[in-house]
Amino acid sequence: MKVTRGFLGSLLLLLACQPSAPEGGDRAVLVPVTDAARWTSHEAWPTQTRYRQVGESFQGTVHQLEVDEEGRSWVIRQDFMFPHDITGRWALDVYAPSGQRVLTLEREENVEPYRFVRHPSGELTLFELQRIPETTSYRLRLRRLSPEGRVLAARGFDDPGRPGESREYLLDEDGVAEVVESPAQELHWERSRSVHLRALALGEEAAFILWSHGVKLYRLTSGLDVAWDLQLMPGHDWMDSLAGQEQLTLDAEGNLLVAWSMHRNEAAAWRQHFGRELAWRGGRVDVLVQRIGPDGRHHAAQLHGNEHDEQLVGMGVYRGELLIGATSRVPKYDRPNDTTEWDLILMRAHMEDGTLLHHRVIDFAREDLPYDFQVDVEGRAWFAGVTDFLQVDTNSWMESGQGMLLRMDAQGERVESLLLKGPRQVIVERLAFAPDGSVRFAGTYDGPITHTDDKDPSLGFDHVMLGVGTWP
Repeated sequence: MKVTRGFLGSLLLLLACQPSAPEGGDRAVLVPVTDAARWTSHEAWPTQTRYRQVGESFQGTVHQLEVDEEGRSWVIRQDFMFPHDITGRWALDVYAPSGQRVLTLEREENVEPYRFVRHPSGELTLFELQRIPETTSYRLRLRRLSPEGRVLAARGFDDPGRPGESREYLLDEDGVAEVVESPAQELHWERSRSVHLRALALGEEAAFILWSHGVKLYRLTSGLDVAWDLQLMPGHDWMDSLAGQEQLTLDAEGNLLVAWSMHRNEAAAWRQHFGRELAWRGGRVDVLVQRIGPDGRHHAAQLHGNEHDEQLVGMGVYRGELLIGATSRVPKYDRPNDTTEWDLILMRAHMEDGTLLHHRVIDFAREDLPYDFQVDVEGRAWFAGVTDFLQVDTNSWMESGQGMLLRMDAQGERVESLLLKGPRQVIVERLAFAPDGSVRFAGTYDGPITHTDDKDPSLGFDHVMLGVGTWP
């Protein structure tokens, strides 16, 4: 939900969005910590994997994992402190190559570290959610940190919007039902999970996509000023359920690639709003990929998919080709109350004309649900998630799954795996490549499923973990 802004509110917010002097002078906000924990082995996991537990919450999830040139793991996680905690507490931590936690971002009341970008200089751009006093809503705050963790600049973020960006589309089963004009609004979000922000480094600058006026792409200077912005999708009333898989990456020419899963009705709104053609590929949901130049100019928009409803997980570029990792519920019809199952989808397409070269459904073991997808420097595709579980048509999880790390060639022909077994549910939520050739992964283990006996409080817990794996 957003709140209409009056003149005085606009003036105050404009002042708030100017870069401000960093608080605390030269004091570092990314501070050292003492931690004796190191990597250890798990008796049920492959011998080439090691892990450690992070945090001590009731439940948790990992939102971002990056590995720097020194082999340190940078992690943003969300801790849920009790069974009915729906907001959680966010943390940014840094772990040494040996697994020890060495740095943490100082906790600030009513501020959540949501995303970060590391720059070649070692500086950090932080995207943080700051709660608005006496409300449950959050605004976006930007901060720039030095390599030593000191605050170089800070500012609140808002976007008053450009002419035409305030149009909102009301959709029905046949397409666009109505177009309405929304009043000027300040940017804030009721819950952090509705922000949908992705970011990456452009040298010492940064680019990020954000749900603001629909979906927009922004380029930030090193001083946290907006160099340019571009609307990529108009606002519509189905966005909460249909556009939650946004991805952002670069091609070899430095163009920005922005993608998400798009419903047929969203495509109708996109065509009407921008006046551009968009060829539908098939099914109810395809993957939209837009290519934007470094100067903010729109170059191309292409849809990828076939009769499946492809839900985007990740994408990467290798030698002029686009690799897309997705998932879909594939019909099986071989068990009562279990007529579909989650499977992996790997697509490969030409960057220039969008020709789909390859679309493969990968059924690894019963249900396979990916949480992350990456492409390495040799063009191999990696999926991380959970496999070999059982989910029936009611969406109940009936049997626990194994944590999944899959590596395959660009065609998906050769599949190699590292599987992390129970005793209960294991999910690999994030993966990243380390300079020494190992793979870092993060997620949860020993977690509950739908029908875990909630009368025993001990069975409601899961554990958040960070791990390292070497390929045989």
